Amino acid sequence: MEPFVSDEVAKWLSDHERALLRSGELFEHPTYQCLRCGQPGDMGRDQTSAVVLLANNEGTLGALGRIHASCGPSMIHSRREVEEWARAGKARGSDLPDEVIPTCLELDGVLYPAVIVVPSANFRVWSEGAATPADSCVAEMRESGFSLVELPGPAPVERLRWTVRVKQSQLLTITRPGRTWWSWQESIEPVALGEEWLSAARDRRRVVLLVTGARLVSYGDDEARFRAALVSAGSQGRLAGALVSVNGVKAVRMTR
Repeated sequence: MEPFVSDEVAKWLSDHERALLRSGELFEHPTYQCLRCGQPGDMGRDQTSAVVLLANNEGTLGALGRIHASCGPSMIHSRREVEEWARAGKARGSDLPDEVIPTCLELDGVLYPAVIVVPSANFRVWSEGAATPADSCVAEMRESGFSLVELPGPAPVERLRWTVRVKQSQLLTITRPGRTWWSWQESIEPVALGEEWLSAARDRRRVVLLVTGARLVSYGDDEARFRAALVSAGSQGRLAGALVSVNGVKAVRMTR
């Protein structure tokens, strides 16, 4: 379904970008999280408005976003408005990350379970100086006490009030102090955790939670490219992480 694009929004785009927007190819996925209400949307099913989000008060283009047409028209929104949406979203405890990828990483010669968070262009938190909404997510994690991570390298700082919760070998929630940060919903495919991941979680009792400001190839497409992208993100200062607690996996019993 072609999104609504107002004349003022169209002026911010090139002819090529306008064509891609109307065909649905400008966005990586047809599904999105509405920037206004925080609920899921689907360009193939829902009437959708394309909105321009300004990165600062001087009128610099920050990103192109999507909202339900019922939540608002296609128009330009200031940074102040975006920040108000973000505060409202946090008050609702809405889910901010759009994609999570489980994997295992070797840090200091030790195998750790990891969860990679890849925010999309719909991420609703902005930071001064961030080049993209995804980069602003890394900046927010730094403000939350996460450390910059380079791979290979040492394990990141511990933030044990953050918790990854597992149920029946699937990722259930990621919680941060005071609220849920990400949760599985029936509308999305469950995030399965392999035996290697679960075994490492039982051994370490910690999970490496990483947030990247760089786009990553899907894990199933090419593992070598995926890991190379992680290394590149870390070397560019676009990878923030922490060791967080894990709940829902049984600890390994020590035998004499």
